[in-house]
Amino acid sequence: MNIFVFRNHTVEPLFSNLKNVTFSEYGSVHMPDGNFSLLIWCYFLTPYFDENEILKEIEDIQTKLHMVSANSQHSSFLLFTLDGRYLPSWQLSTNAVSKSISTFNNSIYDMADNFPAIKVVNIVELFNEYKSDQIVDKKYYYLSKIIINPLINKYFHTWFESVLKSINGVRKKCLVLDLDNTMWGGILGEDGITGIKLGNTYPGSCFLDFQKQLKEAKKNGVLLAICSKNNEDDVWEAFENHPDMILKKDDFVSFRINWNNKAANIREIAEELNIGIDSIVFIDDNPVERGLVGEIEPDVILADFPEKHYEMADFFQGIYNKYFRLYKLTKEDTVKTEQYKANSARLEKSKVMSINDYLLSLNTVIKIDKADAFNIPRIAQLTQKTNQFNLTTKRYSEPEIVEINSSNNLIFCASVSDKFGDNGITAAGIILTRDSYAEIDSYMLSCRILGREAEFAIIKTVLNSLFVKGVRTIKCKYIPTLKNRQTENFYDLLGFSSKTLPDNSKEYLLEITKPFTIKNFFTINLNID
Repeated sequence: MNIFVFRNHTVEPLFSNLKNVTFSEYGSVHMPDGNFSLLIWCYFLTPYFDENEILKEIEDIQTKLHMVSANSQHSSFLLFTLDGRYLPSWQLSTNAVSKSISTFNNSIYDMADNFPAIKVVNIVELFNEYKSDQIVDKKYYYLSKIIINPLINKYFHTWFESVLKSINGVRKKCLVLDLDNTMWGGILGEDGITGIKLGNTYPGSCFLDFQKQLKEAKKNGVLLAICSKNNEDDVWEAFENHPDMILKKDDFVSFRINWNNKAANIREIAEELNIGIDSIVFIDDNPVERGLVGEIEPDVILADFPEKHYEMADFFQGIYNKYFRLYKLTKEDTVKTEQYKANSARLEKSKVMSINDYLLSLNTVIKIDKADAFNIPRIAQLTQKTNQFNLTTKRYSEPEIVEINSSNNLIFCASVSDKFGDNGITAAGIILTRDSYAEIDSYMLSCRILGREAEFAIIKTVLNSLFVKGVRTIKCKYIPTLKNRQTENFYDLLGFSSKTLPDNSKEYLLEITKPFTIKNFFTINLNID
């Protein structure tokens, strides 16, 4: 990723952990030469002593930003908000600066609402971790125009990396939770339902709020699962009958409530959900249990549970911000728990039927659409987060998808539903087309729909449509990663001829002489003309 930073002060140390970063001259609005996939507007208010100078600077920043944004429609553009807590204040009754800052910040949020390429980064999140007199170190400011105290650099690096992941839709998928002394205070098997600490008095109030946070996380697309050493009947009785229990059984997509090794249980949860073990964050108050899981499954993220109950809310907010937060939810994110539960039901039924009878019984409907303003955010999200079934694992931002789509190319997505439920948009592809020639740049599917042959039906349908339009030659590539080995022979199964390259990637070629045959497991609605 090539990054260009517009700045009015020395901010190089803030971005020193990132590669390929270029900086503007101080206060320059000159658009950079070259191809930059990410633009960053990183302006900070100068600690002037004259209020009128501060107001003039805010107005100048607003003017410059509008000049730049008008010429940046095809790049992702991150705008930092302004914050003035480190500015001098002479009268408590004066709020002109605060009003002007609020007006500016509201204006850039409005810009982000109207232009998908623009995202807002709230600098208040960062500054809230420090006292106002810690944000600017006058020594560095006067000597080298470094506006932000170098002591903040390390935290900024971590914070901004998490911001970029949120914007790009890169996050963990599942939060696996212990129960006793984690979801409630006390031990259910010893204290009973009436004895566990959960309610409006301390420390039960801390566990109550923790469950409220978990409920919100679930609403925002985080899968919740249980891994607890307990008697299962006792657990579900508590969830059903405790008057202050916020979460219910239906809030969890999977559970392992037994006396088995927790590492093995977590591995089973990952396999049941068909997600990578490295997509899981595990929260358990017991350091011994966390240590065991860490030894056996080192790719699981372990969270050190706080010893003081009143620290639980801040602890979880930190976990969520670091591993799970998204810039903006898609429709698919909001119904993830129901989708994964439906997938589990499909798997259970598949165990008692032949594969053909099972696939026929699903009554699967596939809807294939061209990229548009409504589905491009989801398509970009799929390119960023899909790893297992992703032939090339190329990552694209929303503006990059828009730019590719504006040329003579085909970007499509597919929604898959069946009698168990609607999975939403779970497949996407980018095909570069030139007359009778086409190249499959990217093709990916969510793990939720793998194993039902939809991956073949979707691409065959799209290629058949191109065949009707005169395309005869198809080129594509498989680029291996640690996670996409299952797709290694996908194009071979479609009849492409292959050539293995020195880096173990494969180039494929197919001359189409007739349409592909598609099995009758699916009803397909095609809308890509």
